[in-house]
Formats: sequence, C-alpha cells, structure tokens
Amino acid sequence: MLLQRHPPPRDDDQDDYAANFQLGADETLSGALDAYAEVGRETGSVIAGIADLGQPVPIPRGVPWFPHDVEAWSVRWVLLHLIEETARHAGHADIVRESVDGATAFPLMAAAEGWPASPWLQPWKPPQGAE
Repeated sequence: MLLQRHPPPRDDDQDDYAANFQLGADETLSGALDAYAEVGRETGSVIAGIADLGQPVPIPRGVPWFPHDVEAWSVRWVLLHLIEETARHAGHADIVRESVDGATAFPLMAAAEGWPASPWLQPWKPPQGAE
C-alpha cells in the first residue's frame, strides 16, 4: 500500500524543510493545484481499497512528535487527521495568520497552553520590540 509519495527528510535542515512549503522558481500555482488534485485522486483510490478502517497503522518510532506510548492508529484515525489538517490549512486562514508575524499553529498552541519547549517545537514568542 502506498502511504506517501516521498520519504520525509531525516535531517535537521530547516531551510530545506521550509522550502517544501513554498513554490520554487520553476513551479506555478496551477501546477501545485494540479499536483494536489492528483494526490487527492490517488488517496481516494488507496482508501477505496481498504476494507477495514479499523486496521492498525503502526506509528513510526524515533520521531519526536509521534507518541511513544501508542503502538498504532487506525486507518479511520489517520483519515480524520488528514481531514483535520486540510481544514486547518485551507479553512482557517493559517497562511494569512502566519503572514502577520510568522507564527504558526503549533507554536501558538504551545504558547497558549503552556507546552514545554522541545528540540522540535518552541512555544511562540512575539518578535523583539513587538511587545
């Protein structure tokens, strides 16, 4: 079963990671939307071939943002997470929010809810002089 098109980067290069969320010099909005539609079709095809949405999906180990006390999510949970992520980014104006001062959803949540800092997530703080 195909779960993702490209393996996630395994290094800590923030510049490469951030570049995945911007159009490159050789990319267009139309091309990005076409690719998104194609991924949607492929996703629908994969989902249609899954007989049991309760089937376990093992949680990757060694990734700091995945829980260490859970062995697997269900396919149903993963699908609901995909819907939630799409809604967050498409329906809640994260791009507009981020353009104000660079703050993104999880660092903002971490700051608002008092999450501790970790190597992969720092709670948001206002830029120097903006307080």
